[in-house]
Amino acid sequence: MNAINVIAVWSAKAMTKNTAYESNIIDLDGLNINGFFSAQLLMTDAGADTARVKLQWGVSNDGTNFIYSSDASDDIVTAFSSVSGPGSDGKAIYSFDPIVSRWIRFKATETSNTEACALTLDVAMH
Repeated sequence: MNAINVIAVWSAKAMTKNTAYESNIIDLDGLNINGFFSAQLLMTDAGADTARVKLQWGVSNDGTNFIYSSDASDDIVTAFSSVSGPGSDGKAIYSFDPIVSRWIRFKATETSNTEACALTLDVAMH
């Protein structure tokens, strides 16, 4: 039987303007994954709603050298804000399809260069 594995990647990770943050490395070996991934985001900012976050996945087969796609269509989300999501409340879930690999990590970049924010990211893998 397959399980849904949920990894808490960041909990209210403080992000400064125009800065990128990489997550810890996640070893996918032994998780019995069939290739279904989703990212749940929660973002808050100082109140001006101007911070924007781009979220990407990076993969590796050696656990050291991670490759991030340069194609924006491979991003999990671009320009996510504290008013994004179906409820305009900075909460949303996105599915994504990373390349098959042994290790994965995530990179979040504040792209607006106007406001700091906090990002919570939980990733479900099945």
